[in-house]
Amino acid sequence: MFKKIGIALNKARFFLFVSLSALILWNSCSDWGGETSNTNLVNKGLASMSGEKLAHIYCAGCHLFTPPDMLPKKIWKNNIFPAMGPFMGIYNFRGKAYNATGLFDKNNRDIYPLKPSIDEDSWQKMMDYYVSMAPDSLHDFPAPSPLDTVSSTPFKIVDLHIPEKGPHSISLVKIDGINNRLFWGNALTNILTWKNTKTNEIRSFQVPSAPVSWQGNLGKDNTINITCIGSLSPNDRPLGSLVQIDLHKVPKIAFNPNIPNQPFTKDTIERILLKTLPRPVQVLNLDLDQDGKNDYLVCGFGHLHGSLFWMKNTGKGYEKKILRNTPGAIHAIIEDVNKDGLPDIWVLFAQSREGLSLFMNKGNGVFEEKRILEFPPVQGSSSFELADMNGDGLEDIIYTCGDNADYSPILKNFHGVYIFLNQGNNQFKKSYFYPVHGCYKVVIGDFNKDGKPDMVTAAFFPDFKHKISESLIYFESQGNMAFKSIRLPGYNTGRWLTIDSGDLDGDGDIDLLLGNFAVGPNSADDQTKAKWNQSPSILFLENKSK
Repeated sequence: MFKKIGIALNKARFFLFVSLSALILWNSCSDWGGETSNTNLVNKGLASMSGEKLAHIYCAGCHLFTPPDMLPKKIWKNNIFPAMGPFMGIYNFRGKAYNATGLFDKNNRDIYPLKPSIDEDSWQKMMDYYVSMAPDSLHDFPAPSPLDTVSSTPFKIVDLHIPEKGPHSISLVKIDGINNRLFWGNALTNILTWKNTKTNEIRSFQVPSAPVSWQGNLGKDNTINITCIGSLSPNDRPLGSLVQIDLHKVPKIAFNPNIPNQPFTKDTIERILLKTLPRPVQVLNLDLDQDGKNDYLVCGFGHLHGSLFWMKNTGKGYEKKILRNTPGAIHAIIEDVNKDGLPDIWVLFAQSREGLSLFMNKGNGVFEEKRILEFPPVQGSSSFELADMNGDGLEDIIYTCGDNADYSPILKNFHGVYIFLNQGNNQFKKSYFYPVHGCYKVVIGDFNKDGKPDMVTAAFFPDFKHKISESLIYFESQGNMAFKSIRLPGYNTGRWLTIDSGDLDGDGDIDLLLGNFAVGPNSADDQTKAKWNQSPSILFLENKSK
C-alpha cells in the first residue's frame, strides 16, 4: 500500500494517471462488440487455421500484429491471454477464470461481448502458438557505450530550497522564463505551487484534482489553464476538468503544500472552463476551425473508454466533435504541416491502437487522420517531440517508449528513444535507437550552444538494480545523427516522471526542471525508495554552458 497524507492506494491496482497501457492488448476494438458466433467462424473456414493465422486475423484486425518474441512465454500465458480473453467474450477458459476490469459496469457492454467471438479450440491454438514461439526470457539489449561522468554535462544542480516534504508525487512541472518562475503540481494533494527565483516568493493553491498539463499566457494576461485529470487510478468516470487560474489574484499567503484538501477560493482565482472530461491528460485552447473563436482540443486518455475530441466554440456554448473514439491519446502538438494556414494536429496514442497520427485540417472543422507510425500494443509509447535532427530543413519525430505499468511489467529490450527521419510527404524512417529501460519523456534543445540539437530523456521505469543511471541521460549531438550519452547530475536522487526545459534565468541557455514521483509501481529496493522521498520534490538543473 502507498500512503501519503491520509491517501491510501492499493499497490496491486495502482497505475499512474499516465499509465499508457493499463489494458495493453486488444482494447476498444469495435469489431469485438455484439455476439459474434462460432458458427460464423466455421463458415469462414477459420476453425481449421493454425494458431499463427488465427492470431493475425483476430489480433491484427484491431492493432499492429504483436510478434511472440516481444514477451516471454510466462507473460503470454499467465498475463496477456487472461487479460485478452474478456475482450473476446471469454471469462473462464478450461477452469481458469479471466477477470475483466469493470465487467459489470453497464457502460462497458460495448467492450465485453456477451458471447465468445472465438471457439475454445481456436483460442487454445492461438495461445499455444504464442507460448511455443516466445522466448523463455527477453535478452537484455546490448550494453550501450559507457556513460561519461556527470561533470562533462553543461548542467549543475541548484538547490531551490523547496519546503515540500516526501513522499513526492509531482505530476506537472513548468519553467516560466518570462517571469523567472518555476511551477510544479502535486498529484495527491491537488496543489499547484510556484516559486519566483528572483524574489524567492512561493505561492500555492489547490485545484479540483491532480494537475497534469499546462497552457498559459504569461504576458500581460498572466493566466494559466491547468488540465486536471479527475482521478489518478484507471476508471471511466468523467471527473476531469480544465481550470483557468488568474495568477494576479492568488494571495501571497495561500496554501501549505504539505496539507491536503484545503478549500480554495473559486470566485477569486479559479474559473472552470470545461468539466466532465474523460481522464484528460492535455487540453489545448486554439481556433481549430478558423472562425475567429477559440476552441478546445482534448486528449481524453480515459481507460476502457476515451477519445480525442475538440469542443467547437459556437458562440453560445461548445459542441463536442470526435476525432478518434478510442482511449489513449496522451500528447498533441499543433502545427500547420502543409502550410495552408490551417492548424493540423499530431497526436500520440499510447493505448488501444498505439501509434502517432496526423490529423490534417481540411477546413470548416473537418479533419482527416493519417497514421504516421504504428506500434504493437505492448510497446509502451510514452512521449514524442518534433525537431529537425539532421539539418535538412524537415521536422523529424523523436519518440520514446517505456511505460511498464501494464500486464507485462518486465524490462523490455525495445524500450528507449527513437528518431524517425522525415523522408518527405509525411513518410518517416527509423534512423536512430538508443536503448533505455522504461524511457518516459524526451526534451529537445541545443543545450551546449554548438548549433546542433541535443536530447534529454527521463526514465520512470529504469533498471533499478543494474542501470539506475538510465534515469536521466543527456544526449550530446556529435553531428551526423551520432550522440554521446552522459548521465545527468541528480539521476539517482529521485524518480523522474515529468520534465520541462526553458531559460529560467534569462542567460540565453536552456535549463531543466524535473518532477519527483516517488510513488507508483516499481521494483526499486527500500533504500532507493527512501532516498527518493528524502530528496527534493523537484530537481532544477541550471545550464552553465553560457
